[in-house]
Amino acid sequence: MTNSSSGRTICTQCGSAPAMFGVGGGHQLCLACTERYEAVQLSESMRQHADFARTAALHNQVAESLEHTMGVPVARVQIPQSLSRGGNVVTHNISVNNSVVGAINSGTAQRLIVSLREIKQGGAGAAAEQMERLLETVYEAQDLSKEQRAEAIELLSAIAEQMARPADDRQPAMIKVVIEKLDDLLSLSAKCASIWSAICATLKMVSAG
Repeated sequence: MTNSSSGRTICTQCGSAPAMFGVGGGHQLCLACTERYEAVQLSESMRQHADFARTAALHNQVAESLEHTMGVPVARVQIPQSLSRGGNVVTHNISVNNSVVGAINSGTAQRLIVSLREIKQGGAGAAAEQMERLLETVYEAQDLSKEQRAEAIELLSAIAEQMARPADDRQPAMIKVVIEKLDDLLSLSAKCASIWSAICATLKMVSAG
C-alpha cells in the first residue's frame, strides 16, 4: 500500500506506520505488525510441535506394549526437544525493504524482531515501544543516507540484543560504545536526534540492568 501524498509504502495491516518488512503472501508490514505476525507464527509452530511430541510419545508407549506382548522389537519415534521462545527461534520468511534502508540484511531484521519480542516478554514493554518508534523514524529519515540508516538500525539492533539478555549477561562496555556511535550518527537528523535524546536515558538504564 502506497500513501499517495508522500509516496511511501505503508503497512498493509495497520495502514499507518511505514512498511519495513515483507512477509508471506506479499504483505508489507511495519515493525510492530511484523512482531505480532511473528508471535502468531511462533505460537502456531509451538502448538504443532507439541501435537507431534504427544503423538510420538503415544506411539512409543504402544510400541513398548507390543514389544512386551509379542517379544519382538518395534521401532520408536524420536520425540523432538521443546521449542524455545528465546532468540534461537528463526523468524518466518521475513524480507527487508532494501529500497529504503540500503545494506541492512534479513539476519539483522530477524535478530531485531526477536530481541524486541523478548524485551517485551521481560517486562520492559515501554522501552521496546520507544525503540520501535525510533527505528521507524530512522527508517524514514530523509536527512540520513541509506548507508547511515542501515548503520543506525544495525546499531539499534545490537542495543536491543543486549537489552533482551539477563542483566548479568550484558556487556556494559559494548553498550556504551554503541550508544556513543548512535549519539554521533543520529545527531545528523533533527527528528531522530530529538527522539533519541528523549529515550536514551531509558535505554541506558534498561541496558545497564
